[in-house]
Amino acid sequence: MSISRILRRLDGDDGLTLIEVMIAIFVFGIIATLVAFSMTSSLVRVRESRAREIATNLAAQEIDYDRSVSNVFTIDSDAWTQVVNGTTFHISRKADWVPTNNSTVACGAGGGTLQYKKLNISVSWDGQVAGTSPVTANSIIAPNSRINDPMLGTIIISVTSSTGAGTEGVTATVSPSSTNPNGAVALAAQPAATDSNGCTYALKVTPGNYDVKLSTPNYVDIKQNPNPVVSTLPVSGGGVGKAPFTYDNGALYSLQYTSGVPPTNLPVTFVSVVGGVYTQTLGTTASIRLFPFADGYSAFAGAYVAPVGSNPTCLTVDPAAWTTPASGDGATGKAVGAAPAAGPGGSGPMPVASGVVKVSGLTVGRYVTAVSQSPVSGSGDPGCAISTPNLTFGPVTATTMTYVLPFGAWKLYTGTSSGSTTTSIPTTSMTPVTRAIVTAPSTITLDPRTVGP
Repeated sequence: MSISRILRRLDGDDGLTLIEVMIAIFVFGIIATLVAFSMTSSLVRVRESRAREIATNLAAQEIDYDRSVSNVFTIDSDAWTQVVNGTTFHISRKADWVPTNNSTVACGAGGGTLQYKKLNISVSWDGQVAGTSPVTANSIIAPNSRINDPMLGTIIISVTSSTGAGTEGVTATVSPSSTNPNGAVALAAQPAATDSNGCTYALKVTPGNYDVKLSTPNYVDIKQNPNPVVSTLPVSGGGVGKAPFTYDNGALYSLQYTSGVPPTNLPVTFVSVVGGVYTQTLGTTASIRLFPFADGYSAFAGAYVAPVGSNPTCLTVDPAAWTTPASGDGATGKAVGAAPAAGPGGSGPMPVASGVVKVSGLTVGRYVTAVSQSPVSGSGDPGCAISTPNLTFGPVTATTMTYVLPFGAWKLYTGTSSGSTTTSIPTTSMTPVTRAIVTAPSTITLDPRTVGP
């Protein structure tokens, strides 16, 4: 056989090389990827379209439901979820009153006569394509009859929390003014508890003056009142009377005195940068519930009265008011640091700055009384120009007792009954626990000044 014939036979046995196989697989992979991507995109679009259609139906159903509610005051802002065909949908409803001046505000308190409610329904869902908008629906609903009779009025009660959000579940009571009712008539039914926007309403109110009072356990307003009142609120025919409150679940602070027995009628001053100064007589009470201001409070024993115009003040109880350096070491008064803030319904400690004195030679069963004195000359005491009630202590239980008192000058007395000042206790029987200036024969000045920062 010739060589040429052998070569021709070998040529007929040629197959695919490894490179050709790899190229074929690569091309097949590209085609398969494109097909898979196309199918996946198509499935995503179908799923998204189906979910959007369901969301549109849910929004329309919610609008239809809200429009069927006879009492539009029960429709408020809310949010919830609903599962349809295995997909979780998130539905939110925003509801606002729109008064006649066309402003849309919570509780409709912006002025004008309430006419209708504006609704916005928004529906999103799990797995929604990024960058796409939720389905929304809007509507306006009005009561079946006018909210305001031309001869009657409306009272809008709005309650906000420490964060500025609405306070839900607060009980409001509306009654004719206790001082000047001016034709007001008791309501046939009291308003419902506040809704999620912190709103409630008294409808078709006879013109006159009304008192609006809040009452919810453990809640206080920004003036530390558990039952705040808007007094003598005028309501006219066809008009709106507005009663706004800032009211929240109070923070419970446990009072911590420097070791010693406080007076049974001890006043304590609480200072908040936001809320200002508040004084309450607490005596031996172990805790107090205060409005949950975010900056917290500082506290010191005694009733502080700040300088306002030419009015009398009481500065001696405030350590920061002792601005005159003490002789010898140059100590000066400093502001009391704030306790850690406790949030709404929370709790925490509240140190109370005070002076402390130990008294010896007492008779068990008798009583001790502290009487405020004018500042001792040269003591640096800023003084108290208002009448200060005597501070009384419970029965003596040991011959040596340690007592808590506000800063300032004091004389101590003992007697057979609470508040009696029969016998003066000499300073020789007193041992200051905190810094003090002892003035013979019976006055002790409890001094808050300290050395250094």
